Amino acid sequence: MHEYTLARRNINLKLTDEKFLDYTTLGISSFYLVNAPAGLTIESVIGTNPVTAKIELAFSGADFDADITNLRVGISKNILLQSKTT
Repeated sequence: MHEYTLARRNINLKLTDEKFLDYTTLGISSFYLVNAPAGLTIESVIGTNPVTAKIELAFSGADFDADITNLRVGISKNILLQSKTT
């Protein structure tokens, strides 16, 4: 990640052994970033099929100097098929 172009980045998410309950209604409140630099947020989430989604990022431009090597995306179990039922 480079802080100067971070606002134009997105994450293409593909689930394995899991599906979204309804990929057409995914919202940003069901996703969160883990170990993200200050100022990086989720701008939008677009479900493209039952196992993939595109997460558009927004960045305030806050300066960060340390490399981020372990950014992860968390997902609410309430929007997942298997996680919700088990």
